[in-house]
Amino acid sequence: MSVALDLANVVKEAHAPGATITVTKPPSVSNGDYWFVHITSDTPTTVTLPTGWVRIDSRRTSGDQSLDVLYRVIDSSEGSTETFSVSGGATKATQSFKGTGINAINTANGSNGPGGVVNPFNATGAAITTTQNNCLLVWAGCGDTSTGGATTWTVPSGYTDLTQYSDGAWNTQAVATKTQATAGAESAATGVCTGIGGEGFAIQYALEPSGSSPTSYYLSDTVEM
Repeated sequence: MSVALDLANVVKEAHAPGATITVTKPPSVSNGDYWFVHITSDTPTTVTLPTGWVRIDSRRTSGDQSLDVLYRVIDSSEGSTETFSVSGGATKATQSFKGTGINAINTANGSNGPGGVVNPFNATGAAITTTQNNCLLVWAGCGDTSTGGATTWTVPSGYTDLTQYSDGAWNTQAVATKTQATAGAESAATGVCTGIGGEGFAIQYALEPSGSSPTSYYLSDTVEM
């Protein structure tokens, strides 16, 4: 079974400053599906995971932006929403979507860089090496804009199925995918955000298709201004 992310039915939500945020479950999920949530904040934020949730990766700039990439497997114990405890008195933005046909996801470690405001700004991940054919590569870009307002993302070369969201309050994020037919090395991917000056970075991860044996990946990410 091939891996798929339902990026046509993403739930996009803005969240006011506070100690918690409540995220809506995407539509038409079934037991065994994956529920993904990408959380951005315009200040470095710590997200506490409820029971059943797993952190794929969590990145911060030195000053103004954070991105948490999370998932859980649907098993009927979850409700129609999920509440996450968050630190930092800043606005948050989330994209919530489902994935199907997934066998395994690898967690990641990476490094962060300094802050800085430019327009346009790049959001760059890092090289990844897979050992299973037909993985779905996911690029998750984010940015902290210098003022609230709309932005436009251009996906990395070779990536498609863009979903993007700007909350009008300093948070912008995007997700795009690419099917890797043959396992091996994949170079770092860069998306570009235009419209408002800001700083950005990206996380890249790979989704392994069902029916394959679990494998290990090298996966990391960087910040680029």
